Parts: sequence; structure tokens; C-alpha cells
Amino acid sequence: MADRRALGNVLVATDFSAAAARAVERAAQLPIGPGSALTVLHVLPPGCRPEERADAERQLGNAMSAVVAAAARAGRRELDAFPRLVEGTPFVEIVRTARHGRNDLVVVGRHGRRRFRDLLIGSTAERVIRKGDTSILVVASAPRGPYARPLVAVDCSDAAGGALELAWRLAEPVDQALEVVLAFQPPAPEGAILRARFSAGEALQLRQDAQRAAEAAVDAFLAGREPVTPAAAVVREGDARCVILDLAAERDSDLLALGTHGRSGLAHMLLGSVAEAVIRAASCDVLVARPSGMPFKLP
Repeated sequence: MADRRALGNVLVATDFSAAAARAVERAAQLPIGPGSALTVLHVLPPGCRPEERADAERQLGNAMSAVVAAAARAGRRELDAFPRLVEGTPFVEIVRTARHGRNDLVVVGRHGRRRFRDLLIGSTAERVIRKGDTSILVVASAPRGPYARPLVAVDCSDAAGGALELAWRLAEPVDQALEVVLAFQPPAPEGAILRARFSAGEALQLRQDAQRAAEAAVDAFLAGREPVTPAAAVVREGDARCVILDLAAERDSDLLALGTHGRSGLAHMLLGSVAEAVIRAASCDVLVARPSGMPFKLP
């Protein structure tokens, strides 16, 4: 097996809420490699008053103390961490800072079970995912140690391969078998099968053929990546959102990873219905992995 490549620079955004504090703690425990750094970013509104800036500086100092403590608990005492305080529109500054800092990952917090647009600071998290070009980790709960039960949702694309590789880099131990899930739909809806007057046996055969095709596709997908990470596959028929969330609940997953690249199928990720539903409903952290070379877009 290939050695796991450590993370490069990581950016964590904070609004000093409890949810952001969980994100800061998780970021401090990530396997950031030597020579890379963790940046803790807070965005002030434009033209803020001096007392507001002073209060933000104080709270950012508290966040940096939390980083040091969390890194020490994780055995990462050599972690380089830096505060950054800027003025502007939060999602714009997060995306811009991630881009300019050549960050491998942006970490944000999720505020409980609110609607998706309330994840970080109003609609900030949604906009960061929509507009940014950096992989994003949405932290849902306080970390209890390294990720030990990751689940990767795949569609057998290169983007899904990126999600698998990044999940492997975040998880420990290195030699664990990541579990992947592929959701598939039958070749025709139930109503179409009935209208075509297929027999019950023929309808069953169609489903079995679709199952075998999905299993063959995911086996081929994983075979090309075994030197990087071993994986066990689950192939299930059904709506991708339900399949992914149900399996994550069954496995008590602590991380759900998805790839982003296009606008159809499981990869409808800018922000598609699958990703949005998973981020909103998952009880665990969600990793939205982006392929390299995605265009950088700001309004």
C-alpha cells in the first residue's frame, strides 16, 4: 500500500459560535503535514467599529488557544497555526483565502439541525461550497478522535476517486478498509416496466442485471485504486440520498465523503440535491471533495 500523503495547508472559518468551535477543534486534529499550516479565519463586516475589531481579536486569540490544546491532545504538538482577521463578505473571504493560501481543505461548522442555509453564518457555508474550488469538511459534532468509520459515496467517476483518496488521508488507522456505497436505479421505473407488460420474472431479471452491472462497475473502480487504499463496497438499489444516509446510520459512520464534478447523477454537486440532502440530514461530518483544477468563481 502506498504511504498516505499528509494534508497541506488547512483553513478553518470561525464565527466564534459553538458550532465553529467544534470545527476549530476538528481542524487542529487533522493530519496536517510538516511545513504546512492551519489558518483560523474570522471575517468582520466592512467598516466595523474599533471595539468590534478588538473583541474579535480577543475571541480569535481564544480560538488559537483552543487550537493549541486540541493539537496537543491529538499528539500534533508541532502544528503551525496562524490567526487571520479580515473585513468583507464572509463566504467571499473564505473562498479567496483558501485559494490564495493554496489550502487542501476548508473546515466549517454546521449549526445543529437547521436548514442548509443556516450551516455557518447565514448562507455562508452553502456559498462556500457553491463558489469555492477547495474541498470542504462540514463538521457536525465534537470530535472524539480521528475518523475511524468513514463512508464514501461513489459514482465510479474520477471525482469519486478524489473523495475516496481524501477520506483515506483523513481517516486513521491508515490500513483500515474504507467502506464505499454505490446507489443504483433499475433500468426503467416500475410503472414503465408494468406498461411494457414485462412478466414478474422479466422485471426481476432486469433488476438483477442492473445490480450485477453496478457491482461490476464499483469493483472495477476500486481495483484501479487498491494501491492507494483498500475498500469494501456496498451496492444498493434506491434513491442515492436515502441509500447513503441509511447506510451511514447503520454503520454509525463518523465521516461521509462525496465527490463533486458535474450536474447529473450522484455528482450533481454544485450544489445538487444529493449533496444538499446529505449535508443537511447526516448526523456525522460530511466531506465534499473537489477535483483539482476546478474553476475559481466569485461574484
